Amino acid sequence: MKKSLTSIEACLVVSKTADKFSLSELVQIIELESGNILSITVIHGLNINAQITLHSENLNTIIRSIRRYDYTLISKHDEDEELESLNHNAAYLDKYLSL
Repeated sequence: MKKSLTSIEACLVVSKTADKFSLSELVQIIELESGNILSITVIHGLNINAQITLHSENLNTIIRSIRRYDYTLISKHDEDEELESLNHNAAYLDKYLSL
């Protein structure tokens, strides 16, 4: 495994309903975005939660791809630009509607 200086080690926790969860799909999503998986822990229940430890140069692209496939991201990350963008857009909309 190649690890560069810009590589980030992260721990993602994702969730999806048991009938739609696919570990192979989740691994493929991460690897297609050039993430290197170090470990995965899966917890079964009504929803299946997976804790994934990985190395990535761009964690944000992995997070976006995971959401695109309808996985819910439970863990919070500084690199997650989507939530920040949504909050900014919501604040702008509130300001616009209050005029």
